[in-house]
Amino acid sequence: MRESNASSLGKSVEETCRGEPMTAQEWLNELSRLSEAATPGPWEAWQYNAAFLGKGGQGIVTRISTRPLDPEDDEVIKVADSPDITASDAAYIAAANPQTVQRLVEMVAAMSSVIAGMPGMESTPDEILQDLFEVTEPKE
Repeated sequence: MRESNASSLGKSVEETCRGEPMTAQEWLNELSRLSEAATPGPWEAWQYNAAFLGKGGQGIVTRISTRPLDPEDDEVIKVADSPDITASDAAYIAAANPQTVQRLVEMVAAMSSVIAGMPGMESTPDEILQDLFEVTEPKE
């Protein structure tokens, strides 16, 4: 069984470390930890129409078998299910599954190491990572 992320729910990834802004490495470590604790993928977006309930919606599921996707299948885990999730939201969430997040974390770390190894570069991979993290910080 996967560990609960209840302590992180309702907080941004950057607030979960110490209640203050995280460093780039702490942020990547937290994303990695969250992806490892999440339901493994691949995740798929699916649409349902529960007319008999008077509603329909979108969901995100992950299958644990190789059989065709059927959200009613016992071997399918519903990751999210809501009439409020749009098709675009469901597709995005499914694409940002734990394997994808882990791969992006690893790519960012590898890229900062490659940049640090370029001729004439005097910054360490951690310094490069932090600089890029600060430059790409979302604006409010």
